[in-house]
Amino acid sequence: MKEWERLEEWIVHQLKEIDPFVKRSPGSGNKDCKGDLKFSTNIGLHIEAKWRNLKNVFNQDWLTKCQGEIPLHSDKIAVVITENNKGEKVAHLDALDFFNLIKEKQNG
Repeated sequence: MKEWERLEEWIVHQLKEIDPFVKRSPGSGNKDCKGDLKFSTNIGLHIEAKWRNLKNVFNQDWLTKCQGEIPLHSDKIAVVITENNKGEKVAHLDALDFFNLIKEKQNG
């Protein structure tokens, strides 16, 4: 299994409690398939996984692309999850989306 496939499997494992039927998208990364994960429920996320054999991984273009793949009037939040060559995983999202998630949790 390739490193990027392992990262996607790790993300799936993390989300199983929220959506027990979450799975990797078939042909992940292909132009016909938007997002790296498929959900059976609407958990409100559109996730891209990026693994790079580098120390500093994030590229703003990835988040912009992920945001652009979400249909208009959708309440989904774009999230790019990266892993670097040390195995460090980070979730990247727009700051306003982050604060809205925190507010929702507080108002719960």
